[in-house]
Amino acid sequence: MADPFLFRGRWFLRFQDETGRWRQRPSAARTKTEAKRLQAELEYQVGRRRLGLEGTACTELSTLGELLKRWLRETSSTASASKNASVVAKHLLGEALAARRLEHVRTADVNDLIGRKSAEGLAPQTVNHLRGFISRAFSMAIERGWWTGANPVARAKKLAIPELDRDEREWLRNEEVRALLEELDTHWRPLFATAIFGGLRKGELLALRKDAIDFEVGYIKVSRSGSRRTTKSGRTRYVPIHPELRPYLRWAVDASKSDLVFPGADGQMMRGDAKLQMVLRRALARAGLVNGFDHRCRKHGCKHRERHADQDQRRCPEHKVILWPVPVRRKVRFHDLRHTAASLYLGAGVDPIIVQRALGHADVTMTTGRYGHFAPDHEARQIAKLQLGIPAPEPVSGESLLHPLLHSDAGHSKAPAASSEFVSAAGALQRAGDGGRT
Repeated sequence: MADPFLFRGRWFLRFQDETGRWRQRPSAARTKTEAKRLQAELEYQVGRRRLGLEGTACTELSTLGELLKRWLRETSSTASASKNASVVAKHLLGEALAARRLEHVRTADVNDLIGRKSAEGLAPQTVNHLRGFISRAFSMAIERGWWTGANPVARAKKLAIPELDRDEREWLRNEEVRALLEELDTHWRPLFATAIFGGLRKGELLALRKDAIDFEVGYIKVSRSGSRRTTKSGRTRYVPIHPELRPYLRWAVDASKSDLVFPGADGQMMRGDAKLQMVLRRALARAGLVNGFDHRCRKHGCKHRERHADQDQRRCPEHKVILWPVPVRRKVRFHDLRHTAASLYLGAGVDPIIVQRALGHADVTMTTGRYGHFAPDHEARQIAKLQLGIPAPEPVSGESLLHPLLHSDAGHSKAPAASSEFVSAAGALQRAGDGGRT
């Protein structure tokens, strides 16, 4: 075993790596005794790696940060590469863990990172994405022989994604779709109609070409997303053209002067940051699809405001001036139009498998579970399909609607009378069931 040596006031360790080559590494030792101890620990780790008991990385991928950068370069052709690179640079490369050598990255370290990012206020889904980036980088390294150890992220915890209540999920109902399209400018209607009827993502819409639309067979070939030559999933899919979508697509194809169906004003592909969200929210406000109106006093210095469901004229109680109604916009994202497509098709009784293929999901459970935000009236119609033929009880006149146990003669054995409200509800359920049969 070679001894460590002192060079320019610093102790260097000499050792043989897993391939048998002699190497030297500077250390933080202050004495020769401490340098010998560090060198013995280093040789012990090298011995474990030589026996396959501990992972080893190729020379150019010594740290987690270097591995993440290499993974980003290798996956640069995917549709989400640009966004992934931005997230990794913002939330991972600046972390102390990124500077740690791969053999020193443990599952506990990844769990600490997850907990810290969650405490910083990042959404659970975003934190899980960060975990996934590290995991995929290690998996690629193992597959390509860059790393011989195990994936330390495999046993790291994933944060639970809270299920949103039905009222918190934003999507458009049947009547709202028509109101939205009517309020959009003419040149925007075909793009938004395709997003709603076809469920295409924003990048897929911007990259849609005329030769990808077959009006005779009746389908849209979706194979690109933005400037990428592939979709988010990496697979080409064929979306049926809904009859009500056909005239919108025909108009867009005829109006476009380029190969793109929805080009920008200069005939080129619109940028990925095109303000479609702003166009959507303004159209929703004009259509009255809002969460109410904030009536604000415009008198200088007055902060009085009232929220109401309408725009009726009201006055400030202090200054007696007319309040200015400002729409409280619903938090509907452009991507929620894709949710709308899935929800409306599933709500109309379309086979979930067909909806899954049109949206390009790998699993039908994702279609029904994540995107199928059924309207309450649809669920009521589905439940009402069960018909047992049991007649509704007749109302008994003169009886109180209170339960007999609430009367003074609580011990009376007479059965409770059916209320008129119960009978009305039963009749409504019966009629809903008759209308829901196919």
